[in-house]
Amino acid sequence: VLAGRLMAAMPGERLDGRLAEPVRLEARPALLVAEAWLAGGGAEVPPYAPFADRRPLLVLAGGEGREGKSLSAAWVLAQKDGRWVACSELAQTTIAKYDRDVYLSPDVLVLDDAGAEALTEWVKGRVYDVLSERIASGKRTVVTTNIIKREAFMARYDEAGSTRLDKRFAESGRWINLG
Repeated sequence: VLAGRLMAAMPGERLDGRLAEPVRLEARPALLVAEAWLAGGGAEVPPYAPFADRRPLLVLAGGEGREGKSLSAAWVLAQKDGRWVACSELAQTTIAKYDRDVYLSPDVLVLDDAGAEALTEWVKGRVYDVLSERIASGKRTVVTTNIIKREAFMARYDEAGSTRLDKRFAESGRWINLG
């Protein structure tokens, strides 16, 4: 727990008597990817793709832990104002309490740990709507997931028999498999 709190602390800040160290971007490839995506042009992050355009959706995929997916998403929010939403939180939101603006209005939205939530048709529809509408509006969205294959991710959230989300993603998203 202390290590996680130290990562969230500002560099130079003391927490429980320990000094928080700055996270070096080169120490975590996911941070380099997030930085290049946020800059939106001309950056290269070997062995990943060059970031020559400003695609609004970034999916950081990989196994459980160690790649720095969530840390990188938090770094993006430290650079730009936005909102952090755990997909499990979205899954627990009732229909009566669901407010689309919470997910659609921020300039930057992080959907953390997509694929770990209990999937119902209602949750599937909400994740689909949020991703689809944010892509359509060009608003920046970072998704972290332990689902390694893009096809499996799209099959989980796209409407039955549809490839609309996958088509939008192909035009407006970056899938980075860190695992």
